Order: sequence, then structure tokens, then C-alpha cells
Amino acid sequence: MNQDNELQENQEWDLYEEMHSLIEINPWAWQSIGAVSGLIGGVLSPVIGTLLIAVTWFIHSERIVFSLNGLSIISFVLTIPLLTFGAHCLDLLERKAARLSLLSCKVVRGG
Repeated sequence: MNQDNELQENQEWDLYEEMHSLIEINPWAWQSIGAVSGLIGGVLSPVIGTLLIAVTWFIHSERIVFSLNGLSIISFVLTIPLLTFGAHCLDLLERKAARLSLLSCKVVRGG
């Protein structure tokens, strides 16, 4: 059982290491920027929505509460699209890296 936990921890570390290496290849490519902003935005979006709801507990102006509730709903709704966009950009980076490694193999082999 302990060995299974170590294997899962190593797999998680490899996943993050692979994400880092994919982004590190070309950090200013739109795919890298999209991956980082999508994943970070997807994590921060529900946190911001929760904070906006908490702020409404202390404000007694109905107009401001209505606006903050709307912003919190938008924040919660944006979570899934942001995470999806970040994952899509990571997939694009992975394909790009696979293509580059395939081309470098052909060049080394003389093909």
C-alpha cells in the first residue's frame, strides 16, 4: 500500500514537472501564456467569487449587493471555461513539443 502512495506521488510530481518543462520551452508563446493564465485564473476564479459573496454580508446597500452577487456568479461560471482553456493550451504545447522532437529525430538520423 505504501508503495502505491509513493507511485502516485511520483506521478503527480512528473505531471507538474512536465507542465513546467512544456511552458519553459517557449514561455512567451501564446500557448504558454494561455496555459498559465487559464489554469491560474481557473483556480483563482472561485476564490474571488467566494470573497465577493463574503463582502456582500457586510454591505447594506442593496444596489451594491446586487452588483457583487452578479460578479460572483460570473466568477463562478468562468471557472470551468478557464480551466478548459488552460488544459487546451497545454495540449497544444505538448503537440508542438512532440512535433519538434520528431523533427529533431529526423534531422539526427539524416531523414
